[in-house]
Amino acid sequence: TIGFDRDIFSGSPSLQHLLDTYKPKLTAEERDFLDNQVDHLCSLLNDHDVSTQKDFTKEAWDYMRDERFFGMKIPKEWGGLGFSTQAVSMILAKLATHCFDANATVAVPNSLGPGELLARYGTQDQQEYFLPRLADGTLIPCFGLTG
Repeated sequence: TIGFDRDIFSGSPSLQHLLDTYKPKLTAEERDFLDNQVDHLCSLLNDHDVSTQKDFTKEAWDYMRDERFFGMKIPKEWGGLGFSTQAVSMILAKLATHCFDANATVAVPNSLGPGELLARYGTQDQQEYFLPRLADGTLIPCFGLTG
């Protein structure tokens, strides 16, 4: 656990320290992606059609894969985009305003998916096998909840 999360779990969080040290700012590459690729993906999506068809168009799926929407948190050396948490959050917020299903589909691999964990803690063999395939959307992680 890193950053402010670490402080919370250590039992000594300081909001003032967070305000003093955390200055979220997008890189030029992240801003460009938000303004271009995300806008283009939104133009490919119709929330009503996605809801009634229960799927995206092939064009939308291909675009998400080609533009590495599933590998935003995976480092560049493994084929991902290497984006910050701030950038991913802003991308997901923008997608959510247009199509909730697109937001959820992109959010899972970039938050609950194994990419970031494998990049930080995986063995070399695990990283070599999984990270490029997760980054390019060949493998799309999921999760299941039971009640």
